[in-house]
Amino acid sequence: MINISTISKYIITIIWILLLQITLLDNLIISQYVYIPAYLLFIISLPKNNKSIKAMTIAFIYGMFIDYYSGTNGAITAALVFTTAIRSFIICKIVVNDPNMYNKSLKIKNFSLKNYVIYVLIMVLIFNISLVLIENYATISFVYVVKKILLSTIFTVPIILLFQYIVYDNFD
Repeated sequence: MINISTISKYIITIIWILLLQITLLDNLIISQYVYIPAYLLFIISLPKNNKSIKAMTIAFIYGMFIDYYSGTNGAITAALVFTTAIRSFIICKIVVNDPNMYNKSLKIKNFSLKNYVIYVLIMVLIFNISLVLIENYATISFVYVVKKILLSTIFTVPIILLFQYIVYDNFD
């Protein structure tokens, strides 16, 4: 059943994260190797009960908006859909199969900090690997790719954890 209040919360959250990404994080230049995708927080936090096809459709539409405003010609969409496709497997391996978590968003307050940090780290790493390889498929320098993946992951994980407290504090 479609819950209008949940859909409206998702839409408001997506708009807030997109505005933050486009206005602040896309203009924040730390290094040529660092890219901070705060929009990944929405995909990471989707409830466990979302089926892969539904979550990948959300990731595709969400990625298209981000690509349009970032001018990345589908690279972010492809990386988001790939990361979302692997998400179910990661959730099964990390998140305990607790029936109480079935409809809840995947966030820090719903399970242990250690498991959440591991989950976020793996999701961000998969996203960064896929995005960097898609963007640099023709001119791959091994050192450049490794630096960009590692530095982007190191900077993104704390930002996502911080946004988790700000954006999703009372969101279920």
